[in-house]
Amino acid sequence: MGKILARYIYHDPVPGKLFLFDIGVEVFGNTLDEQVRNAGAYARQELSFGESLIRDTGFLFTIGFIWGNLQFRNPRVIDLYGYSGSGADCWESSNLEVTMWVIRESDGEEGYWEISEPMASCESSLIVLGKEAVHRRRTRNLGEYVNSHVYLMEMEPSHPYGLLDLARI
Repeated sequence: MGKILARYIYHDPVPGKLFLFDIGVEVFGNTLDEQVRNAGAYARQELSFGESLIRDTGFLFTIGFIWGNLQFRNPRVIDLYGYSGSGADCWESSNLEVTMWVIRESDGEEGYWEISEPMASCESSLIVLGKEAVHRRRTRNLGEYVNSHVYLMEMEPSHPYGLLDLARI
């Protein structure tokens, strides 16, 4: 099972959460501090690059997983899930629609984004997504949800990486 090394929150281009997995984390640096800082900077860069795409989809929020794979030519990856719903009661809806993008580092300055069909994800991501879904349904609104977190048991990141603001990385 993958361990989460850091949890980030962000508010632009839409509110969301990111989780840094220990899988392939060495692509972001040699020490935990470097890995957390560099993975956060990479995620901030990619979210900025895809800002108009994310806004145009009408997502309420996103959840992403940052990881690495040394077998890839460009090893830095983000699996980004965008959640959408419509209507006045969409927050209370128990079944929001989800779109997944796989963002891979490219040879240029920004990565390329691909919609993953069929959805391919690791089981550790699905565990976190399930726990986050239950947590979301217990919150009153998006602000409360994004600024709080659910306990992830043995996957929980250690202090001080439990809840980092991506804008301050």
